[in-house]
This record gives sequence, structure tokens and C-alpha cells, in this order.
Amino acid sequence: MKKKLFLLAGLSAAAAHVAASKGVEAGFEKYFRADPDLDEMDINDVLTTEELRNLYFAEVDKHVDWFRSVKTENQTITSFDGLKLDAVLIRENEGHRYILMAHGYRTDRYLLLKQAYEMSKRGYNILLIDQRGYGHSEGEYTTFGLKESLDVAQWINHLVKLDPEAEIGLYGVSMGAASVLMALGMTLPENVRFAVSDSAFTNLYDETGFLYGKQAPTGYPVYAFYMNRILKDKLGFKMEDVDCLRAVSRNKIPVLFIHSNTDKTIPYQMGIDLFNANAGYKKFYPLKNCEHVFGCYQDPHYFDNIEQFIKGIEEQQ
Repeated sequence: MKKKLFLLAGLSAAAAHVAASKGVEAGFEKYFRADPDLDEMDINDVLTTEELRNLYFAEVDKHVDWFRSVKTENQTITSFDGLKLDAVLIRENEGHRYILMAHGYRTDRYLLLKQAYEMSKRGYNILLIDQRGYGHSEGEYTTFGLKESLDVAQWINHLVKLDPEAEIGLYGVSMGAASVLMALGMTLPENVRFAVSDSAFTNLYDETGFLYGKQAPTGYPVYAFYMNRILKDKLGFKMEDVDCLRAVSRNKIPVLFIHSNTDKTIPYQMGIDLFNANAGYKKFYPLKNCEHVFGCYQDPHYFDNIEQFIKGIEEQQ
């Protein structure tokens, strides 16, 4: 009888293991598979409040009209793992000042048109990249900034080849900010002068745990165990490898960290933790009562603070 009970218990545990791994595999496909076709994306699903929708739609036509009016240059590179990556270069300004802009999760470069417009008006040439798997760039899966940071480094080298005198700033929102911050942990050309990180997470393990806990407050370590097995098998890394904290602890390039105290997607504390961990020159600009990655619409001083940060760096040099 005891043997039968032990057998039943073993079979039950095995069934639970299979069910759990299948559930996590479905989660892997849902959250890590990139979606390059965003033509049917409803922007209203992203703009979560009426106030934000009003702010966005009050300006979007101006930004689109500006983009259509400027001369754009298509740029392509091949990633370290053989993907064709695509970007648009806007050179409306004389001189050698550039900002490379990296968009967030499940969007593409066109959601950064406001940022591109504002920084172009302030004298910068703009490189709007499509991160792997999105827009016009190839890629089946997103890695939440891990492999994308290597792509950012390649885009930097591409800009330097185009203009050896380039003075390059990096700008990223959410996952794009993670791509930028992890690139700062590498050895980059001296052409890179500063970075702006808007709403970045500390590491993917903790960020996934935060989002998981909003849906199911218990059981995350089990979920993470199975997810890491799938990630290691299919993409060659685990969630703990996607670590912005570790990268900025080695960074010497000036960084402006931006984060909202009401961010419901990536906790405000993560922005503070990144600021504290950063080894080099840094500033922190706290947004108040802004939605995730939309502070540039809701805070009237957003771009003035970026400009002041850059001027502060230039005065030190």
C-alpha cells in the first residue's frame, strides 16, 4: 500500500512538473517572442489615461509632419549573430552631435518621434533604431536588452564610421534604456559623451518577479526556475544575466536617470537603485505622477532637464 501511495505521489509530482513547464513555455512564447508587425497596434492600448491620450494626440500630427518633412537616411548593420538591423538617421543639424534612440518593449522607433523632434530642435542629429525583432529589424525573440546592448554598441561604431568626429549621446526608454545601460558596461568609443535612461529596470529577474507578483503573489521562484531552463536552452541566457545594475557599476560615462514615482510597470525604486549603483557622473530626475515612459508628454520640463544635464557635462570637459 505504501509503495502504491509513493508511486501515486511521484506520478502526481511528475504531472505537476509537466503542467508547470508547459505553462511557463507558453509564457516564454508570449513574452519573449518579438512582434515585428506593429501596424495593427492600437495606440490607445498604450495610452492608459484620458489625460495622456489628450496630450499625445494634441502633438502627434506635428511630430509626424516633421518626420515626413525632414531628410532621412536609411541605415542597416548586421548584428553579431547575423540579423539585419534597421535604423533611420536624421541629419538636420550641422556639426557632429548625435543622439542614438532606443525604443521600449513591443513598440518601434516611431514611438520616439516626440523625443526625436525635441532633440533635433535642440541641435542634435538623430539615429532612431529598430531593436531586434521590431519594426524593420530582423529577429525572432527579444532579450530585454541583453543582446540588444551589443546591437547598440554596433550602432555606435557605425555612427563613428559615418562621422569619426561624432559626439554621441544615448537615449533609451524602458527596455531601450536597459539596452543602453548594459552597453555602458562595455568598452565604448570615446565618442560616447552621455546617456539618458528613462524608466529602466535593475535586472530582468527582479522586474519579472515584480510583474508576476501583481498577478500571483506566490510561486515566483518556481516560475523563474522553469523560465530560466527554457531561456538557457533556446536563447542561451537566464534572467539574471539581463542585469543593468552590474553594467552601471562599471560605467564611467555620465548618465541622467529619469523615473516616475507612480510608474506601475517598473518600480520607482529600481530607478533609484540604478542611480546609486552607477559608478560614474550621474544625475537623477524624478518625474511626478507620470505614466511609464510617457513623462516626456506629461512633464513640461522633461527636455529642459536633459538639456541642462548635457550642458553641465560640457562645462566640465
